[in-house]
Amino acid sequence: MISNDLQTPSIEASILYQVPDALIWVKPVLASDATVEDFEIGYANKAAIEGVGHPKGDLKGLRILRDGVPSELNAPENFRHFLDVYQTGEIKEFTFTTYTNRVYETVRQPHNEGVLSVTRDRGAQRQAEHREKATRRTMESIVKGSPTGIAVFDAVRSSEGTILDFKVRVYNEQRNRLLGLTEEEGTTLQLSEILEILGSVTAFDQYVEVVEQGTSIQREQYVERSGKWLSISAVKLDDGFLAMLGDITELKQSQHILQQQTDYLNNILNASLSAVFTCEAVRDEAGTIVDLRYTQINEMYKQMIGKTEEEVVGKTMRELFPTAVTTGVFTTHCNVIKTGVPARFDLRYQGEGLDAWFDISSVKVGENGVVVTFVDVLEQKIAAQKIEEQKRLLDKILTSSSNGISVSEVIRDEQGQVVDGRTILANDAAVQIAGIPRDIYLGKKASEVEPGMLQSPYFQMCVHTLETGEPFITQYFLEVTGRWLEVSVSRMDRDHLIHIFTDVTPIQEAQLQKDRLVEELRRSNQSLEEFAHVASHDMKEPLRKIRTFASRLKIKLAQGLDEKDTGLIDRIETAAERMQLLVDDLLEFSHVNERPRDMDLIDLNETASKVLADLDLPIEEKGAKVEVGALPTVKGNGRQLQQLFYNLISNALKYSKPATPPELSIQCRTVIGSEVPGDRLPADQGNKTFYLIEVRDNGIGFDQQYAERIFRIFHRLHGKSEYSGTGVGLSIAKKVTENHNGSIWATSEMDVGSTFHILLPV
Repeated sequence: MISNDLQTPSIEASILYQVPDALIWVKPVLASDATVEDFEIGYANKAAIEGVGHPKGDLKGLRILRDGVPSELNAPENFRHFLDVYQTGEIKEFTFTTYTNRVYETVRQPHNEGVLSVTRDRGAQRQAEHREKATRRTMESIVKGSPTGIAVFDAVRSSEGTILDFKVRVYNEQRNRLLGLTEEEGTTLQLSEILEILGSVTAFDQYVEVVEQGTSIQREQYVERSGKWLSISAVKLDDGFLAMLGDITELKQSQHILQQQTDYLNNILNASLSAVFTCEAVRDEAGTIVDLRYTQINEMYKQMIGKTEEEVVGKTMRELFPTAVTTGVFTTHCNVIKTGVPARFDLRYQGEGLDAWFDISSVKVGENGVVVTFVDVLEQKIAAQKIEEQKRLLDKILTSSSNGISVSEVIRDEQGQVVDGRTILANDAAVQIAGIPRDIYLGKKASEVEPGMLQSPYFQMCVHTLETGEPFITQYFLEVTGRWLEVSVSRMDRDHLIHIFTDVTPIQEAQLQKDRLVEELRRSNQSLEEFAHVASHDMKEPLRKIRTFASRLKIKLAQGLDEKDTGLIDRIETAAERMQLLVDDLLEFSHVNERPRDMDLIDLNETASKVLADLDLPIEEKGAKVEVGALPTVKGNGRQLQQLFYNLISNALKYSKPATPPELSIQCRTVIGSEVPGDRLPADQGNKTFYLIEVRDNGIGFDQQYAERIFRIFHRLHGKSEYSGTGVGLSIAKKVTENHNGSIWATSEMDVGSTFHILLPV
């Protein structure tokens, strides 16, 4: 309220004078006809005076229309507003602008027979509100779009005020993404439930301390749900806390990579065959380097110097290696630190128990340090001498070798395919053996030297060696000179091949001659076999006639022949019979002399049964006992395998002991090639499996020294009168086993019996 006596200062007037709202009280100025012709300002506080900014300064006593309040332009409208309130007696609100372009919101009401105007500078307030709203929107946008997860939690307390949990008040989507929470989880889950998901239940008490004691949290955690490493911070906010979640996954990965690299570099450093150490300069007050202090050494340094890390690191070069100072090594390292220019030098070092020749490299590191790498190069110097000797030896080999040695370079197309080649290096022997002038040999492409080269198998083999690295040896006919070359080719690198060759033209011509002779011999043998076969067949008929005619003469002349004549005819018949048997055996041998072409699966049980059936009569006559075990089925020729069993069984019956019934046993088992005694099989058959068939008898046996001879054709250990036979049967048995990639041998003991061992592939 404004005092009725505006002339008299009061506490109320003093307070009103200082309020920020502009206060003006006007009273009407009446005309002679009692109408209101103007309004006179009876009171104006400081805010009103400053807000109107009238040229006359103080507003009291001024009239609205007469003095132009607040301005000549706005005075009429201002007068009408006052008049409207005065005449209607109603409270009015309106906005107006002064001549200074300031916008005001005004409330006017009747007061003390005049009008009281209260004006507030709403523009500033609205600007502040707009700024607040804009700030709020900006903050919301920042929070929403922030790469940092943000959440505000409020404490959930019991009736006694104890914090039971925290519920979320505000959060952004990034918070959920970083924690791997769904929208529903992010909205509804309380802090304890979120910590349980994160596996950090024990951290709950830390958040309670933040609220109760005003502490803060700063920690890191890996979140399995999102696969992220997070930096989590929390500070007190009202009765709760503000949590900030930062994605530090890349930082962690970088730290991990950095740690790996550090470990890797340390491992490299310690695995280095060179000794490495680092030093920092020790300076005096003037900045001059007076010593070098060791800061790091590697394992090879310890081994080479013979000191531990504790004995070196932290010590100075003058303390440990005074010789390094006198020999100039110290000065060199100091210059590297001063100039930044690396240095490398050799030094024969003798001192502090060392006697070595060092290759030393010194490089500045940082602003005040140096890293030094050194190796004892004595062995390398010796090795370099050896390399030089080897180089001279290689040059000597190239110049004096009787073998041609050349290096070729391939030519590739745009797709990288090998399309040609050229020789880039050749020794004198290579030029001489190839028979091509050196300028052509080294100056032209392979296709130009030898037009048919690119289509030859030799060229394809060279390409294969380039691709696979597999070397090869072959013979190649060089058409341009008409020479045969034996060539060994190996890969040098992706585009180069090494060729080592020799002239084998005489050997190749001799081989071709040999091949022709072998072919002629094969045809000759074939002709002889055909002749023997035909001759054997042609001999059968005369032998049959001799036996027939001798038998007829014996019958016809039986009455007139004496005992001597009869004996002669008997001898003719016996000789013809033996000749017949020999012809039959020769025919059988000719049948098995070549490997059979037709090979089938043969059940040896059936084969043995057929043979025993054929020999049924001699078995019965001799009272023989034959035991046959389970025999396998093998791949072979049925006729030849039957001959094999026939000859072995008939042999056992033939060479049985007088007055002793023969006993035969045929058994089979499997063996590994390496288990076979002696050299019965080739060396490469040691891991293969075979059937070992053993035919055992209780006959007269033989001396073991003849075990190999009995398989020779026509060879007999007994006289014709003792035992019949031609000496061909066991030769047939041996040939049959060889035709089936097997082997046969015999073991025997006189008057005990013999065992024939047959190996056949499984």
